[in-house]
Amino acid sequence: MGPSGIYRRLPLEPHQMDERLTATSDLFVLIHMGTPAVDVSMWSLGIGGMVSRPLSIPLTELRSLPRVTVQTVHQCAGNPLQPTVPTRRVACVEWAGVALKSLIDLAELDPRATHMWSFGMDHGEFEGTSCDGYGKDLTIDRLLEAGALVAYELNGSALPTEHGFPARLVVPGYYGTNTVKWLDRIEFRDKPLDALFTTIYYNDAKSPAEARKPVWEIPVGSLFTSPAPGSSHRRGDGLDVAGWAWAKSGVSRVDVSVDGGANWRPAKLEPDRGAAWRRFEETIGVPEPGPLGLVVRATANDGRSQPLEGVRYAAHAITINVV
Repeated sequence: MGPSGIYRRLPLEPHQMDERLTATSDLFVLIHMGTPAVDVSMWSLGIGGMVSRPLSIPLTELRSLPRVTVQTVHQCAGNPLQPTVPTRRVACVEWAGVALKSLIDLAELDPRATHMWSFGMDHGEFEGTSCDGYGKDLTIDRLLEAGALVAYELNGSALPTEHGFPARLVVPGYYGTNTVKWLDRIEFRDKPLDALFTTIYYNDAKSPAEARKPVWEIPVGSLFTSPAPGSSHRRGDGLDVAGWAWAKSGVSRVDVSVDGGANWRPAKLEPDRGAAWRRFEETIGVPEPGPLGLVVRATANDGRSQPLEGVRYAAHAITINVV
């Protein structure tokens, strides 16, 4: 193992996220149990469980299979872990690799299998709890519907070590906790995985009495990239606001407010871009001098809108100064 323990790097604030594709050097990093040292000459992806043809696929062979690419929102649910605190740790990147469906076809899946278990090579201690390895699960139906892939490239280059080299699972529309880094084994089973990161961490409950729910799909979200919080603007000038909106089910509209969320007006939204985020823009009038509370709220195709507060995906609010 390399450096042990949890590690975070959060390079960008929302007003710095203006690029359509986030540069790899600007992408946030969250490592739970240190970075495994990988000898790529010895590495292979194991595929087993309820399959007729268990496989062990070296990286060179993985790269020789049909290649797919996808641009998708990549969002962290675990910084912080509390479901009531907005994270704003989000990016949009391009992954390349092999469609999970292709690997399933090669392995000849047993039709009785319902879940895929994914295991990374990282192991150790997380928040005082010993863990033999990072493991996650999702239903096979969810994975195929999302267009999951085993990625070996990020933004046109080989995966950096901190982002999961030599391969990671990518599930478009799902939080980063489900995109297992340093992937070395997937298993197909007829039940969920009972593990630390499937039953305890990355599970939300609104109250202690409620059942915990795994953090899976990325809900509707948005953020301002312009203007920057605390910036000053002249009264009477038109103020251009802009940013990004996203949702697994797609975004139907974006609204902005200049009075802290009391009143709303629609923003212009660029055409749908699949799993990637979408640009919104609007020009608003700047009222009387003083603090001005701007809020942006997106609504998804499934009808859900961002609440003003109290959830991880709350509307983005900033304050600027009118002079």
